[in-house]
Amino acid sequence: MDPISFIHKLSFEDLSPDIIHSVKRLLIDNLGVCITGRQTKQAKIAYDHAASVYSGTHTRLWLDGRSVSYPGAVFAHACACDSVDMHDGFARADGHPGAAIIPAVLALLHGKSGAANSGKELIATTAVA
Repeated sequence: MDPISFIHKLSFEDLSPDIIHSVKRLLIDNLGVCITGRQTKQAKIAYDHAASVYSGTHTRLWLDGRSVSYPGAVFAHACACDSVDMHDGFARADGHPGAAIIPAVLALLHGKSGAANSGKELIATTAVA
């Protein structure tokens, strides 16, 4: 199967219990770090920047409530997550991919339906990202 077909066809039921467990840990870790990071000066600057430059009505900034576009939300949330440098690490990526992946997946799923999606869809989308 080619990579594009794999990405579009992957479902929660295709994932092993180990992958599901790892993705749940990644989600909890990154969201917890983002909540902590939201209190930093870096995150406050990023949120203010996103609200002024990426204004829109697509979604809201976490722990803030201001409406922004999807790119603005991903930017601000990634900055908040990365501001305390306590989140996931992946040596081959030379960084912390979850800081960008988790905000992007949540924005993608929100934009896909305009409403909350299932936890299974969140896990499968995060796993493939």
